[in-house]
Amino acid sequence: MPENHCIPEDPNTEKSLVACVHAGFASHDASSDNAIAAVEPEAFLDPQSRCVWAAMRSLYSNGKPVDPVTIWAELQRLGIASSFGGYSALFEALSFNEFGNHEPLVARVAELHARRSVIQISNELKNKATDLSVDPQESLSAAMDKFMRVEGSAKKTQTFSGGDMIQRIAALAPFRSSDSIQKLFYFPFDSWNREVECAPGHVIIVGAAAKTGKTSFIID
Repeated sequence: MPENHCIPEDPNTEKSLVACVHAGFASHDASSDNAIAAVEPEAFLDPQSRCVWAAMRSLYSNGKPVDPVTIWAELQRLGIASSFGGYSALFEALSFNEFGNHEPLVARVAELHARRSVIQISNELKNKATDLSVDPQESLSAAMDKFMRVEGSAKKTQTFSGGDMIQRIAALAPFRSSDSIQKLFYFPFDSWNREVECAPGHVIIVGAAAKTGKTSFIID
């Protein structure tokens, strides 16, 4: 990116997301599963946050526990532990403003990553536009493909209404995404309450086949 451009960044949000998701894994919060699946390591601009996120994501996708010991071992396996300044630096990263809601942090990191991607693609297109040896149609086509990928990544974090939940239950469909990492869909409780007319004092029974995500859904 050109030096005279202000790069959209928010390192505190990135650090908060890493610590918040780690705390969620420690407390068995199912929303951590959604967050770790929704954000790619490339979305982090802060080097330390990106490395820790990559390690946590790797551990999670392989079904391993996500704790300081396993994260440190994974950082060593990936060959990036030396840049942390020791085990104490990892603990500091994992305890940065660790309490909070995952969803706004995920949305903020994804938004900034999308903005940086748009700036980068635009700069590439501008450079190609002044290069007479490059076919302008090919440049536009390549840029459109990249813009569509950015748009697709921005839509990964989707929300589904209570109506979507009811349809999935009626179709005996599991509460799982087709993404190999993403375990659960998001089902906002305000939408769910409107659809089934929930009210204080109601008893809700959740029933589904084995391994469809009942426990995680209830915890979430």
